[in-house]
Amino acid sequence: MGIVVVVHIEVRAPMVVDRPLLSCPPLLTGITEAAHQLLTIPAWETALSKAFETLATHTGCDRLRLWEITVSPESNTVQPCHIFPPDTAQLPVRLDCPSSGCLQDWWEHLQCGVPFQAGRGEVSALEEEWLIEQGILAVLVLPIQIEQNLTHILSLEYTQCPYCWSEAEINLLRSFAVHLGGVMELRRRSAQLLWRSFAIARQQQQISQQQCRQISESRLRRQNQVLVELARRKNLHRGDFSAALQEITSVAAETLEVERTSVSIYNPERTRIYCLDLYERSQDCHSQGLELQASLYPDYFRALEQERTIAAHDALNDPRTHEFSESYLSPLGIASMLDAPIWLGGQMVGVVCHEHIGEKRQWTMEEQQFAASIADLVSLAMEARDRYQAQEELRASEERLKSFFNATFEAVFIHDQGRILDVNHAAETLFGYTTTELIGMLATDLAMPECRPLLVERIQQPSDLPFEATGLRKDSSTFIAEVSGKSIIYKGRPARVVGIRDITERKRAEAALEALNANLEQQVEERTAQLQQKMQELQELNQLKDVFLHAVSHDLRTPVMGTLLVLNNLLNPPGQSAEAPANPPATVSLSRGVIERMIASQKRQLTLIDTLLETHASDVQGMVLHQEPIQLGILAQGIVDDLEPLLSKNQAIVRNLIAPNLPTVEVDAIQLRRVYENLITNALKHNPPGLTLTLTATQDSNALICTVQDNGVGISPEQSKHLFDLYFRGSNSRHLKGIGLGLYLCRQVIQAHKGEIGVISTPGEGATFWFSLPLPPA
Repeated sequence: MGIVVVVHIEVRAPMVVDRPLLSCPPLLTGITEAAHQLLTIPAWETALSKAFETLATHTGCDRLRLWEITVSPESNTVQPCHIFPPDTAQLPVRLDCPSSGCLQDWWEHLQCGVPFQAGRGEVSALEEEWLIEQGILAVLVLPIQIEQNLTHILSLEYTQCPYCWSEAEINLLRSFAVHLGGVMELRRRSAQLLWRSFAIARQQQQISQQQCRQISESRLRRQNQVLVELARRKNLHRGDFSAALQEITSVAAETLEVERTSVSIYNPERTRIYCLDLYERSQDCHSQGLELQASLYPDYFRALEQERTIAAHDALNDPRTHEFSESYLSPLGIASMLDAPIWLGGQMVGVVCHEHIGEKRQWTMEEQQFAASIADLVSLAMEARDRYQAQEELRASEERLKSFFNATFEAVFIHDQGRILDVNHAAETLFGYTTTELIGMLATDLAMPECRPLLVERIQQPSDLPFEATGLRKDSSTFIAEVSGKSIIYKGRPARVVGIRDITERKRAEAALEALNANLEQQVEERTAQLQQKMQELQELNQLKDVFLHAVSHDLRTPVMGTLLVLNNLLNPPGQSAEAPANPPATVSLSRGVIERMIASQKRQLTLIDTLLETHASDVQGMVLHQEPIQLGILAQGIVDDLEPLLSKNQAIVRNLIAPNLPTVEVDAIQLRRVYENLITNALKHNPPGLTLTLTATQDSNALICTVQDNGVGISPEQSKHLFDLYFRGSNSRHLKGIGLGLYLCRQVIQAHKGEIGVISTPGEGATFWFSLPLPPA
């Protein structure tokens, strides 16, 4: 029986029917905010309530209900499990299973992944009855499929007046329904990935990007090679646990370049851990025996239970390892520790410790993953040891049984055509009958009814090949017997002597060993899949680093080009021949205004570098804005003045038509400057010289609508769709420098200001880029 979740929304008041997509900003804003709340609010019930409240505010809903569907082969029933607002919780609810006829058409649509809407007078009598009972006039239902199975349903119901949803609105709400279907699993994974992304991002900022990539790739290759070599070694699989531990600790210490690596295991009472092997790299020796009482180090043992690895960069002050400072770390000079718990059978059974002596060491994410993998290898070695011990116990059991049978002989009886003629004492013991009772009995009476046909066949057609059957004792208990026979002459007449061996315990041991082997293979496959997933995550983080490098090169290009043009104009004033004079003057006259402008340009470059660092961090945690009220016209004119050398080079004219009496807007001036510079330089790069650009801004009800218009070659509709995508370059840019990042950064900045950006263009008639900046509330 499976569980499915249904979201149920009821609308408070009618909305405009068949609105186009771009005229639904409240609905789009509400869906975006609700989806954001589902992903960011930690408590799931609180996240649901906040998301429902947001949707109710932006869509005018009266009720939002979360339904739980119980699916079974016989029926499907629906019950509400979360309702907003709570005062509607007592509303009568009844949804029968589709097989009874009620909601049959609805269920068929949902199973096919098709949304539908209906109202009173448009449905069957049973469905009409349910709508009246709920006080619903119209309903829109959208299915949610996860892995091609119907798992959730998003329904919107009207209680005040009939309503018909437009296709654009259905598509918007359907996207929210799809988003909701993956949030529950994504919430858990996103938190874990975000933490790992922060850790790796902080590490990668400390070294150059090129060095980081080379070191990371080299370290990964080396660690993966070491893990593969360890996994192939025979000691790991043949049960020689002590030899396997020595190989693992020595290789791990060499790979991580630490002084000490040890493996410690819990005692049966789980009150302390005992060191099974300690490898000291400088001495190249192994030892054992160190014990740690769990009660003396509660913070450390609590962290082992809760964390995948303990990466103590500063072990003396780390809250998880500081308990060892006086008695262990300081005397040995240990500055950093990297410990990974060993898990076996769903329980933490020990720990692998890597100890660095000397200066404090910053453990990388690759090193932490390697330490966790080493702990997994120890776990595999323990499982191999247990399996080997089980095999040895089974082998010893079989040898003891064989010796016993050789010494005391197995149960034997002699029969003629199935009638028992004689038995030994072992047969009495095995079957519980006396010799007197056994003689004269039919051999088939000593077997379970289902085995008797086989015995009759062997009696009628004798064979020396052994077979198995289920024996039946006098007390009605049973056992698995191995039966073998041979033809003899008994008292002068042909007969069969039959040996019977109780192999019940052997069969049980074989089944247990088979189950243990199957479980071990499954765990190896699961751990291999986990390692591959970690490698994929590291590759994705390297891609994020590359994007940051491209952003730095792109945003620094414009101010650098402006400075170069100014310096070239100083060396070659306008009107002078392009060729260098034979005797150029030793000095160049330089006005104070030019120097001040060059200093301002360099300051903007430094500010831009800091901003780009913040932008890199915003790829993970959102762009950080430093907003202040500004006059848009003044900012735009300053940008035009700074770009004057570049405009002159391209014979371009910029008309600043932004009115000075517009209200001030709360924006990050540095980021908004990037938007204008990217839009203007983008127009210059993709159009021939002589371009005319016009800057305008108009006040809307709650925002300023800003435009950058040119009279250039224009943009095709197909290019317009992807113009703001990362790495997109137009067909006219194949000979230009850049990677298609400028307009993508423009979109990131405007969206961070809670605005929108777009382009309107027709080929041959120029292009108009527009963006909106929200005004502060009056």
